Amino acid sequence: MDANPITDDTSLMLSKMLEMTFERQKVISNNLANVNTPGYIRQEVDFELQMKKLIEAGDISGLEDLKANITKDLKNPVRLDGNNVDIGMEINELMENSLSFNLLGRAYKTRMNILRTAIQGR
Repeated sequence: MDANPITDDTSLMLSKMLEMTFERQKVISNNLANVNTPGYIRQEVDFELQMKKLIEAGDISGLEDLKANITKDLKNPVRLDGNNVDIGMEINELMENSLSFNLLGRAYKTRMNILRTAIQGR
């Protein structure tokens, strides 16, 4: 994790979710870059299930060690060239992930402003 001195649960959660959506963005971009690469199997990122388990256990201190789980998507049908990237699906995921990243960024900024105001006593 970065050297962020703010370690309250909400800030930690927002920071980790931003990090994970950034990782997902890289994987989706890689899938799009390989849409015409014979034999390429698309990859996907899953972190939500791991995060849900930590939250349900009531101990989110494990969030700091949470890493993106990048796996090959063996569910998508494979084309004759051995590639299973569906450009329409990737663009949808890219837009959805971008929206999530932007919303999380705004939430994190708002959280920091609230904490700054509380510290300054305004």
